[in-house]
This record gives sequence, structure tokens and C-alpha cells, in this order.
Amino acid sequence: MTVCAPIQVDYSWARGVLDSAAVEIDGAVAGHLQPYGRSNFVTGFRVDAGEHVVRVSTERCEGVADTVRLDPRGARVAVLVADVDDGYRCRVVLRGN
Repeated sequence: MTVCAPIQVDYSWARGVLDSAAVEIDGAVAGHLQPYGRSNFVTGFRVDAGEHVVRVSTERCEGVADTVRLDPRGARVAVLVADVDDGYRCRVVLRGN
């Protein structure tokens, strides 16, 4: 039996830049960031339990990948907070829970 659990990406800190940004999970585009309702800037993606590499990027901002691990013994939610680091170049940085 495969346990499915969500990876949630909260992009409320940089919603103006990250709305519609591509979300890659394990090297494949899983979808795009979209608000849920009018004020909830969190998008979820269902994946199997185990380790996953997640990256969020836009045309103008490259993404920095982060790794999350979902426990196969029980459903768990991985929450990543996406923010934009505007140092020398625009980068989307994920911070895990």
C-alpha cells in the first residue's frame, strides 16, 4: 500500500512575484502556484511517501531546490515557505517545516 501525503508551498510572502510559478517535484513540473480563495496563498501537491526534491521557479527567478521527507508510516504534511532572495540575482528559496 502506498501512502500519499501533500507537499504544501506557502508563497504568501512573495505572492506578487510567485503567483503562477512552476513547481517541480523530483525533476518534473507538478503544477503551478495558485491562490486558494482570495487570501490563501498555499498550493498543495500529492506525492507518495519518501524523499522528494522540490523547486519553485519563474521566468525571471531561478529556483533553489530543497528536499523533504514524508514518513511512509503515516500521512504527514510537508510545508515549504517560498520566498524571493533579491541579492545579486532573483532566486526562489524554500524553507522547510
